Amino acid sequence: MQHVVFQSLRTNIQYHKVFKDISEDEQLRQSYTCALQKDILYQGRLFVSDNWICFHSKVFGKDTKIAIPVASVTVIKKTKTAILVPNALVISTALERHVFVSFLSRDTTYKVLMSVCPHLVVSSSDFTADLSDLDGPVRQTGQQMDDSSSSDCPESPDFVKTPSVYNMAEHCMCGYDSRDEYQSLVCVLLLSSCYMAFKIVSLEERLTSLVSMEFPQKSNPQHSSPSVNIWRRQKLKKIQH
Repeated sequence: MQHVVFQSLRTNIQYHKVFKDISEDEQLRQSYTCALQKDILYQGRLFVSDNWICFHSKVFGKDTKIAIPVASVTVIKKTKTAILVPNALVISTALERHVFVSFLSRDTTYKVLMSVCPHLVVSSSDFTADLSDLDGPVRQTGQQMDDSSSSDCPESPDFVKTPSVYNMAEHCMCGYDSRDEYQSLVCVLLLSSCYMAFKIVSLEERLTSLVSMEFPQKSNPQHSSPSVNIWRRQKLKKIQH
């Protein structure tokens, strides 16, 4: 417990040391390791306090600082990287938009950010908004099924429509589709790696053969032709005389 308190105090000191314009009375609530997505990924840390959402990164000796007043935040939305990995958040204001990725626990970070932005709670139904496009076709299908059932049995009582059942089925199918896409992507990456390894080995073999043809090894004197040996013996005799 003491270690956690010490770590929290240490992070709070670091927070105010980096962002000197923020009041010392502003207490840090949480901090998270993540990366800012731009032309490259700027690995750093996201600091969350009651009135500020800040990010700091130092990559290649360059300091990157972002300080967003909580009151200016208009959108906090969950998103994905590489279409499949759910580890990113979008924080937008009226003037700028920032994408933070590589969260270890995106949902936990999202809850903390929403807790310091109470003005977004009413208008931000992030989960419902992400699936709103999916609910329409499912509800339409359910309605068509109900209409066909009622037309076949005109004397039967009205059926109670339960779109939530269809939504649950659709959400499950979406989950399976995401897993299938992820597995397919992994297989493609593995095959690509194997192909690249094969090409590298073949290129190395071709390079070795070209070098051997360009610079052939010198012949061993012990395996010289007989005429060369006779000529050497004659030279030695002349030197001795």
